[in-house]
Amino acid sequence: MKVDIPVLVVFYNRPNHLNKLINELKKYTFKKLYFYSDKPNLQSDKLKNDLCISNIKDQLDDKNYEIFISSKKVGTEAVMLGIDHVLKLESEIIVLEDDCIPKDYFFDFINKGRQYLSQSNICMLSTYVRNDIIKDLKISSVFESKIGNTWGWYTNSEHWWSFRYSNNKLTMLDTLKLLFLTIKLVIPISYTYGILRKNSYKNNWDYQWLSYRIMKNLSSIQPNIRLVDNIGFDESATHTNTKILKLETDNYLNMEDLKKNNYDLLFAIKTNFESIFKFKKKF
Repeated sequence: MKVDIPVLVVFYNRPNHLNKLINELKKYTFKKLYFYSDKPNLQSDKLKNDLCISNIKDQLDDKNYEIFISSKKVGTEAVMLGIDHVLKLESEIIVLEDDCIPKDYFFDFINKGRQYLSQSNICMLSTYVRNDIIKDLKISSVFESKIGNTWGWYTNSEHWWSFRYSNNKLTMLDTLKLLFLTIKLVIPISYTYGILRKNSYKNNWDYQWLSYRIMKNLSSIQPNIRLVDNIGFDESATHTNTKILKLETDNYLNMEDLKKNNYDLLFAIKTNFESIFKFKKKF
């Protein structure tokens, strides 16, 4: 299958994860592949990142790819900078991090679904959907969501630059309030607050992107099945190396189960799903 949409792969010092992703990508022919990495600041990270780069060059026979390294250490902001870099050159983009492995129909869904971005309120396609959402919703082939996950997703330059040049950036506390009051979410408050406090709001690009979309009343289009596997639930992950997130993505969560497992500082808000999701016709 030929993929005529540019693909950005954001990687950092995880050669085994990246190898699995590359092995999947080798099944397709791409218009253009971009690889973007944060700059390592430790020698151990540099060695792993050098191995990542060597693996890219060894495994990809064609030369239709480019590798870019950030000029300084920026943390997870590297994802935003990578998207910035590509969308200065291209009009649309598929974004994959090195622990996101596309499944069958991933690229087909994006190719067919990008038509929805012609609608003023649709700004992205998201291919990862939580199991509890799938269980709670009686959905058809695709649905419109106010949430939209960034583990394997698509947008275009118009929406991205509107976000990047927007002054509607929320404070850390306002972001937390917005997330917990708008989305059906079962997640440790201490975890979320700790991320924002430790890494700064600037470094949590996906929280910025989500809060911007909610404020602008923008939606994503998602399938009713998960089209990407996240293999990053391990100690190599920046934010997803905790037991609670593994539980959240693999199982349907409810408060009774969480209490049995002694998870404290949890916050669950039941929202009206009809205000967050809208059903779409099949492609």
